[in-house]
Amino acid sequence: MTTLHMTRPAKTIAWTDTYHNGGVEGRPLAEWYKSEFAAHFAAMDFTADLPEAAPQAAEATRVDSPVTDICARCHLCVDGSIFPDSSDPARAPGKTYSCALLGWLRDGSVGSEFAIQVVEDARALQSRAIDGFVAAMPEHFGTLRPATALDAEEHYVQGRALGVEIVKPVRDVAWFHFDSFRNFIRQNFETGFLRD
Repeated sequence: MTTLHMTRPAKTIAWTDTYHNGGVEGRPLAEWYKSEFAAHFAAMDFTADLPEAAPQAAEATRVDSPVTDICARCHLCVDGSIFPDSSDPARAPGKTYSCALLGWLRDGSVGSEFAIQVVEDARALQSRAIDGFVAAMPEHFGTLRPATALDAEEHYVQGRALGVEIVKPVRDVAWFHFDSFRNFIRQNFETGFLRD
């Protein structure tokens, strides 16, 4: 096998520079190219080794796009749905914070369709919990509909502390939906901050 020995940075190599071949030095590159390499190089078919441009672009889209799309669609880690607004430092989805679902999507454990469905299920569970707390304490909530289940639970607890009347069967269903939402979040989203 012929190896080149470069005595200068690549940008200043000239055809008159010498190469190293099994301990023999001093032959100009141009001479080596013409005698040993040119014929082999001309006979090589590099097209078989190169991927087509379209599949490569499709692959890049397939890998990057679902991750970007899921964070843009979800935002549960920044809108107060998973964490109370003031409990943790600011999160940038996929950059400073990566949920378990995003990790699974990145490593290929789940597909983008599954991830999207998990996000939709989380939103549906949260909506049921919010509606449940509002229905359990209609006088306290009035026309207010909290944005997150954590906010709804906090308002409900405040109403209980004030002695506001509750509708008990509806309250039990509200707590069921809230606990279901929290368990779903723990299993599919909660994880630690990314550490570089």
